[in-house]
Amino acid sequence: MTSLLATPAAQALDPVCNTYVEAANASAHQQSRQSVMETADGTRLESVVVDDVLYSKMDGKWKKLRSGFWAVEQKLVADMRSGKIALSQCRLLGRETVEGIETSVVEYTMTMSGTDPVTSKVYIGQDGLIYAQSATGMKIRYRYQGVRAPEL
Repeated sequence: MTSLLATPAAQALDPVCNTYVEAANASAHQQSRQSVMETADGTRLESVVVDDVLYSKMDGKWKKLRSGFWAVEQKLVADMRSGKIALSQCRLLGRETVEGIETSVVEYTMTMSGTDPVTSKVYIGQDGLIYAQSATGMKIRYRYQGVRAPEL
């Protein structure tokens, strides 16, 4: 008797949710990226990823945090595609300019195991890259051109 093992099918994402997942995937595959996160309490966190190495500015000084960062981001994308990280209530809100770049604004709710759902907005350029993200109490801006590893 032959036994067949069934694997769960990947979650079928709605087209707007898929737009976000594809933008996250494209952004995760960039050679370099700078991000600046600002929180409601005035905290500012800056990081740079260059050649798969993550750097972060802490207490005014740049530090190398880890190599292999791309694999972490690609796993997040894979988890969204499979439904392990659930995306719901995705909707296109319109267009907005972010630092001179025309973007489409997508709102979505993300639920990860053991956490409360979080609703966020992502700002996707015509090139398919994410240029900003926002949620209650925080906003992040991304830049891809002219980004270099910082001096340590």
